[in-house]
Amino acid sequence: MATSNQVSLLSRNMEAFCGFVASGVVRGNLRTASAARVRVRTAGARNNARASRFMRVTTACVSKASAEPKKVAGPYAGKFGEWYLTEQDVRDVRIYRTALALGVVSAAAAALPVFVPFGETGWGANLSDAAFVVGAASLGVSLHYIHIYMKPMHDFLKGLFVLGAGLSCVSAILHDGALVSALPSDPSAMLAFGWIFAAATGLFFKETVCFGRVEALGLTLMVPFLSAGTFFQVLPAEVAKPALVVALISGSVFAANKLFGMEVEADLGDKSVFEYLAQEERK
Repeated sequence: MATSNQVSLLSRNMEAFCGFVASGVVRGNLRTASAARVRVRTAGARNNARASRFMRVTTACVSKASAEPKKVAGPYAGKFGEWYLTEQDVRDVRIYRTALALGVVSAAAAALPVFVPFGETGWGANLSDAAFVVGAASLGVSLHYIHIYMKPMHDFLKGLFVLGAGLSCVSAILHDGALVSALPSDPSAMLAFGWIFAAATGLFFKETVCFGRVEALGLTLMVPFLSAGTFFQVLPAEVAKPALVVALISGSVFAANKLFGMEVEADLGDKSVFEYLAQEERK
């Protein structure tokens, strides 16, 4: 029969064994719970990464779709492939043509004092100078939006315009703020404004070559004729006034034809050529 000491020892051993088993179970549960938490965090991180990639791809697709111009007509057969008319093309051509029309109206306003006496009020000079500024700005916009296959020629015309604009500012300083109104008393001022007229002549020449329009040819001839005649003081009023009338009529027909008589595609030319040249320039 077991003594009380043996029973007590057996009881303590059983308690120790049970405690060991219990602590093992607890540690196992803790490890299992910790692993579960790790798996949950890992799965959450993966899901977040997938969601992030999905959002990046979606944003890129949306940005690409929104950046791509909306096509409104086409396809058209070009020398280097098919091309489409886009909303941006239509907007650019409308700006180009509107600027041309505004330039013609400004030229007519600037020439008005030649035909209508304003006396000594100064209104004629102010009108001519203000109209010249508006017309020059309109020409600058037109030169920006015009489509010319030969980029060096396009850059050359823009360079002439910038040179003329800068020299016009210098001339205005030298003539107490007067611009083209200074020409009657100082024809040499044409050395400043003449570069703007030269740029306009280049634009009209391009229109003549591309479309063969008689009114564009008239402007191509009349603008340098009047400019050079004024500078060299060899153009009598009996010749200058009829030549100016011819130029203004040609300009009016030219602007009206641009606004109402031509399809948008005509002023774009072959877009595939521009796309090809742009690709070659990037190489």
